[in-house]
Amino acid sequence: LSNESFVVMIGTRYRRLGIAILQLLLTALGYVAAFLIRFEFNIPDVDYWIMINTLPILILIRSAAYYYFRLYSGGWQFVSMQDLVNISRSIFWGSVVFVITMVFINRLQGYPRSILLLEPVFNFILTSGIRFSIRFLREYKFGVSSKILKHAIIAGAGKAGVLALNEIRTNRNLGIHVVGFVDDNSNKMGTDIQGIPVLGKTDDIPELVEKYKVDE
Repeated sequence: LSNESFVVMIGTRYRRLGIAILQLLLTALGYVAAFLIRFEFNIPDVDYWIMINTLPILILIRSAAYYYFRLYSGGWQFVSMQDLVNISRSIFWGSVVFVITMVFINRLQGYPRSILLLEPVFNFILTSGIRFSIRFLREYKFGVSSKILKHAIIAGAGKAGVLALNEIRTNRNLGIHVVGFVDDNSNKMGTDIQGIPVLGKTDDIPELVEKYKVDE
């Protein structure tokens, strides 16, 4: 390996390790939050020790599910709906395995059943929330430059158009402000794509360019 490749490899490993540690902390936080909400912030001693004793089991199972669904890889600044699908799958199957494990251990005797519903909800909120928060901060707060140099219209309000919009939002140094989409699909007229309106059809471009002072 070249020195550059070695540095990249080490950096990737540390990044994944950091993501894994953060994910485990969020798992623990979600579990504790579920118990706090269930017992109105006054957890009885018996249930407190149930929480402490079962937390390592939950963390182990969730870690395996996160690894299987590749939640430790990928860039959070580019989080997408597919990431939400993967998060949902990992939480669902992790919960299934956790319930089976608890039934096998003690048939859920003394275990608060509502935690089995609350914990996955908190887990999903925390796991997806932090990812989209990072994307939001990258796109709207930490851009290299927020100065608008050009106004643009994107032709095509489909997948390719959304990719172009995301690229423009991510690279704020481009200085491009998207005023809208144009698309020849009549069903898309008057709709919004990620907050950007579909202004008309491709035949309307000359008029829209004049109206919105479009540069590109």
